[in-house]
Amino acid sequence: MQPEPDLAALFSGGGSSPSGTPSLPPGAKLAAMPTRPQGGRRRSLFVADDDPGILKVAEVLLGRFYEVTAFSSGEAALAAIEAGARPDVLLSDQRMGALSGTDLIAKVSELLPSTVCAIMTGYGEIREIITGISKGQIHLYISKPWQPGELVQMIRLCFQHRDLLQENRVASGEAEEQGDVLTEIRGDLTGVNRDFFLLHQKARATLIATARVLGTLLSGNGGHYHDNHADAVARISVAVADAIGYRGEARTEIELAALLHDIGKAELREEIRVADPETLRGAALSEYESHVARGVAMLQRINRFGRVWEIVSQHHEQGDGTGFPNRLPLRLILREAQIISLADAYHNLTSRLSPAEWAKRKAGIDLPRSLMDIAERQQQAAPWFATHAHLYDPIVYRAFLDVAASGKVPGFKMIVE
Repeated sequence: MQPEPDLAALFSGGGSSPSGTPSLPPGAKLAAMPTRPQGGRRRSLFVADDDPGILKVAEVLLGRFYEVTAFSSGEAALAAIEAGARPDVLLSDQRMGALSGTDLIAKVSELLPSTVCAIMTGYGEIREIITGISKGQIHLYISKPWQPGELVQMIRLCFQHRDLLQENRVASGEAEEQGDVLTEIRGDLTGVNRDFFLLHQKARATLIATARVLGTLLSGNGGHYHDNHADAVARISVAVADAIGYRGEARTEIELAALLHDIGKAELREEIRVADPETLRGAALSEYESHVARGVAMLQRINRFGRVWEIVSQHHEQGDGTGFPNRLPLRLILREAQIISLADAYHNLTSRLSPAEWAKRKAGIDLPRSLMDIAERQQQAAPWFATHAHLYDPIVYRAFLDVAASGKVPGFKMIVE
């Protein structure tokens, strides 16, 4: 397996030029790292972007670790692959000439199913990216402008994902061969069961990783939180589920639903998607509330997500019957949905950007947060939860408060009197 870049040894920070092209910090140096896997061949990375600055930074950042080949268009990258090139990983920009990044990746996925594909994109391109992700063509995503360390980490994850795919293929082949032999001799099935268990575990990890990418995609492009909304809601939800005693598939369903609870917002207009729901009225409010039904429809089309859609369908219901879309009473609301509802409310109260902050975020201005600001917003949220306890099942509510008071989940700390 390829030695991985040591992110701690890489320079940190870096910035972006006014045009959004990442730049290296003055005097930045890359750590000396082994660049060849055991077979001696440097692992191949194709980068396609019509911005020469992006290509240069990618070559400087990643050339020490991988065999980087840069292309100024999707057509050029595709021509190289059609001529016989076999990249391990492809990183493509979305907007570049006649052949978009998603179109390039779709073609490459047909020609080279083993190539892991990632995409770089900016605001307003969610729907196109989600289509590629749902088809299993796009494995990872990064939004512009990115920091150098973020790009290095994402590419490292791409190569890790490729290793996992290769291991799955080997394990699948071995399991199939063993299955044929055992069918003939009717021998002990322990080895096959073990192999299929491992495959199941890897498939589960891949499913969660896919859901995390989808959730992150919305958080990154929505941009209306200080940090990743889907990931934060999932971390809190899983911790509360653990405290209640959820295990196995039931726990996984909660994690998936938390990561994907806002997936329907991909179909909303940006001004509705990023608005504070409390400020919406009439048709705008109806459009916002439609994101639940839209998300459920998306998830129902993906068999692997099981009853996750049912949990997502109820995460905006409230115990007094004033929630949406179905105004359910407390006794009919799934506990799993209530867990996500509490986590969602907490992150909205503590991390949502104000209109002024959102304007700065869109302009590319960094929004640093002090520990004092974080602690202040966490405690400002406490009175809301104290006055809304009646909306939730007592078991769920108590577990939520216990986990919040423990401070064991990063970014989740609150004492409710």
